[in-house]
Amino acid sequence: MAIRIRECEIVYRTRNVDAPSRTVASSEDVYRLVPELLHRAHESLVVLLLDIRRQVIGKHEVARGNTATCPVEGSAVFRAAVVANASAIILVHNHPSGVSEPSAEDLELTKRLQEGGKLLGVAVLDHVIVTPDGYYSMLDGGLLK
Repeated sequence: MAIRIRECEIVYRTRNVDAPSRTVASSEDVYRLVPELLHRAHESLVVLLLDIRRQVIGKHEVARGNTATCPVEGSAVFRAAVVANASAIILVHNHPSGVSEPSAEDLELTKRLQEGGKLLGVAVLDHVIVTPDGYYSMLDGGLLK
């Protein structure tokens, strides 16, 4: 029971602190919501939690890795979404190398999370890779269904 309460507190804090309530209309909007990722020396994965109107209701960091990889568990990605009653999520992670194109691992992870989201009723709308020089949206790039 203590773990469940702790998870709820994390979602509650992220709802009010770092994610202003606003509609995400483009990948550029996503890029602007995660300035903290741009200059990190390690990879991090953040999930933007969205309501039915595509309003941001939370921002939650679900994984930290090293300079080249970031191990991600599907349960960690969707835990915050389920607790916050989010209808959709957008995945965002940084590439410390400065190369914004997705790796094969990025593509495979996104595919697995899309399938998991279908089972939970939480849509994975996009996966955006950010660097200090710009970003790459898998949705804009035609890599998402």
